[in-house]
Amino acid sequence: MLMLKHVKIDANGRYRYRRRVPQPLQATLGITEFIKVLGKTEREAINAYGPYHHFVERQIAMGKISGDIKSPMELLEDVKTFFQAHGLDQFSDGRTEDERTSRDAKADEIIFSYHLDPDTGHPEDMTAGDRALVVALRNGIEAVKAEPTITDAFKIYLKENVNPDPYKRDQQVTNFGRIEREALAVWGADLPLTKITRQDAKALRDSLLARMKPSSAKRQMNNIKAVVAF
Repeated sequence: MLMLKHVKIDANGRYRYRRRVPQPLQATLGITEFIKVLGKTEREAINAYGPYHHFVERQIAMGKISGDIKSPMELLEDVKTFFQAHGLDQFSDGRTEDERTSRDAKADEIIFSYHLDPDTGHPEDMTAGDRALVVALRNGIEAVKAEPTITDAFKIYLKENVNPDPYKRDQQVTNFGRIEREALAVWGADLPLTKITRQDAKALRDSLLARMKPSSAKRQMNNIKAVVAF
């Protein structure tokens, strides 16, 4: 039996791709769902799935790049702030029985604020921020997966390596911002650092060389190398 993510056979026997748009992106994209009939046969569905799924992933990723939804690391910082504000233990499900009870109650409050899938009982369209908070409330902050993305890396690098001279700092921000935007445009997504491949690096290099001198392209590549290494 064909198993493709987000694909089901509809009442007319057609293979239909259906995927909800994350709630924070619905206003930006102007839709609540991605829906497309991939074909009437399994072969047609397989052939059409890859390009359309890539299109959907890119639309969602570009929405994230525009700042409509936060990166995993930014969500983790929000969770840490919540824990600190409420005096919760970050490394467990609670130090005392009272804390565990209150944390479970808060997690349930978040979950039941969403519509629950009648088949799985899981909340539908839960925001990434609420999902991260529920995981942390029940298991501790370390259970929240937060792999840094390329935009996270640039933010951290510029924060920790800021030039003290105002004029040079402005130049620094401009130069690093230029290669950050170039990388996001070429890759079409705010990639986690561990997902950046050699092929991605070559594509970025080739894009730079198509528009500037090799010496300028090398300086830009050295900037992003410094960010990733840091």
